Amino acid sequence: MKNIEKVKNYNQRLLAVFGTVASLLVIGMLLLTFLEILVDSFPRRSQDNPSGILSEEQVDILRKDSLVKESISYEFPMLVDTLNSIYLIPVSPQTLQDATEYSGKRLNLTSRFSSKENYKNRYYGTQVNLLVYDAKNGATDKLFSNRVVINSFTWKRLKNDYFLIMDVAEKDTNKSGEINVRDLKVLYIYSFKNKDIKRVEERNATIMDYDFVPDSYDLILRFGMDKDNNGSFDYYNEPSIIKTYNIESGELNSIVSSELDVELLRIITGMGL
Repeated sequence: MKNIEKVKNYNQRLLAVFGTVASLLVIGMLLLTFLEILVDSFPRRSQDNPSGILSEEQVDILRKDSLVKESISYEFPMLVDTLNSIYLIPVSPQTLQDATEYSGKRLNLTSRFSSKENYKNRYYGTQVNLLVYDAKNGATDKLFSNRVVINSFTWKRLKNDYFLIMDVAEKDTNKSGEINVRDLKVLYIYSFKNKDIKRVEERNATIMDYDFVPDSYDLILRFGMDKDNNGSFDYYNEPSIIKTYNIESGELNSIVSSELDVELLRIITGMGL
């Protein structure tokens, strides 16, 4: 009987140990899942790693000697319109460590910028173009005919059309020698149905954020103001403004009226109270 009791006690202790270990594993998995969700809830800031392409001035210097330092690489196609089999193909820049003579052929490259991260259906990375691939008709078209860097893009279906939204750096506005996401950016909106593209900008500002108003053709936009005119936006020392843009009418309007803006300024400064 004593041996039976010892075996029972041993089995109970063994089960208790296994139960504790299993509980700890479950808790650990839940914590990891929570941390992943928490990390993904914050958008990636490409400004922390501003890879880009050479400025026009740098390209002109190389062009005089028929030299190049950049090429391209194609990312895997992304399905946009299932019914019509329409895809987007991101085009990423590649760079050489040393300039080489231009031959019109693909180069042996030493580094590549192709980081593409997804945050709430918005794709962040360094792209120099986007291709629209019509798989049914076997047709492929480019969106840009000039040198640009696309910081992020997303798309949305409205009625019988899909709209592609992109924030894009077009020039080396901060004179760093590169076109990258630290330069002032503008917004582009492409209609897959009409195959036309619209450009939206705020003077002396950069597009910071954008999102659709539900069930409408309105976008809410946030612009960072380049108050010191140095060609870049300082997140800590320069202000941002909020506006709406209607895709159909092309109207860009302030959400906060000038009167309300002055009133808020008086409140924070304590002036006029």
